[in-house]
Amino acid sequence: MTAASVHDSALRMYADLPDSFKQTPQMTYDLKKDLFGFQAANITASLQLLRIVLFTADGASIQDRCRVASEVISAFISIPVAYLVAISTPLLHHLGGIGTILGDVLEEPLREDDYNQVRTVMLSMAQLLDNLELIHHGARVSEKLRTQVSKIDEYMNTQRRIEGPQQGTYDLNQPPMSNPNHHGPADNGQISDEINENWSFTIPSDLLSDLNWNFDLGFDSCRFYS
Repeated sequence: MTAASVHDSALRMYADLPDSFKQTPQMTYDLKKDLFGFQAANITASLQLLRIVLFTADGASIQDRCRVASEVISAFISIPVAYLVAISTPLLHHLGGIGTILGDVLEEPLREDDYNQVRTVMLSMAQLLDNLELIHHGARVSEKLRTQVSKIDEYMNTQRRIEGPQQGTYDLNQPPMSNPNHHGPADNGQISDEINENWSFTIPSDLLSDLNWNFDLGFDSCRFYS
């Protein structure tokens, strides 16, 4: 049995579930009413974890890994934040799995369009962390992730200037900092000039060493039911 067949089978089983196990309405803070929402959130999280594991093991391309990582993050963003906090331990494990995928990609030589995909996923993850940090203030993990993206942008722009003035740059004067009160997709910035498809760069290990995919948002202190 291949990873693709397991993936397709899991998606079919998920599609066959009753809607009550796939939909996560806003939390009412009444345990009986929220029971199906909890189950739906857990099922969604488990399905996304399976997708992460399968694509990590399958040697997928950079484009496929970024696509799956982006879809996983979008699935979590679609779930009301209160449910995400309630399943905090497995959620942070899933986000760490996405981080592992991105970390592996960042260690490879990257064309500019490859990095643009990774960059978009990293900033979407920062937006998801922003939403979670609205519940538990003070962690600011999302801010650290955006800072790391800015450092890599700066390094890439420096390499482009060294290797050829015809290359475009990211606008570092307007870093992609999204509104923390916004729960939708982040504005992830644009490249100012056309991409040279043949140009690539490798991110130095000292920049990557600052990335930490073990997110600690202090959820242990969050309780919704007495």
